[in-house]
Amino acid sequence: MRRQLSLLACIVCTLLLVACSVSSNDDDRSKLQDSWSLIWWRSSHTLPDEPITMRILNNRIDGKTPCGSYTGTLETNVSTLTIVSAGRLTLDSCPEELQAIEATFLNLLLKSKHWHVANDLLVFSSFEGELLHFAKIE
Repeated sequence: MRRQLSLLACIVCTLLLVACSVSSNDDDRSKLQDSWSLIWWRSSHTLPDEPITMRILNNRIDGKTPCGSYTGTLETNVSTLTIVSAGRLTLDSCPEELQAIEATFLNLLLKSKHWHVANDLLVFSSFEGELLHFAKIE
């Protein structure tokens, strides 16, 4: 009986610790709600001179690319991410090279499945590893 009570107490303590850690991580989603600038990506293309930006507000994303702007929706969980949609909103007259860069960015954005924020750096990743790094725009 004593052994069963000890086991039950351990299980309850473990569940309480897990619940506390999940709720504190859940609060980290508020860190996503900001404006970001792309500083690194997993691509053979070099980043363009004109910054690629992203603003996250509630479940919406929008931003600028060298060829115009984009918009989309996302769903987040404690550490997971689903970009439900992301597409061009406007398309300025743009050289093919910059169109390829924009297409690469949107593709990596859609592939992203996980996120974390540390020291004003937002990282999107997938099973392939890290895909996109954004710096917080002050």
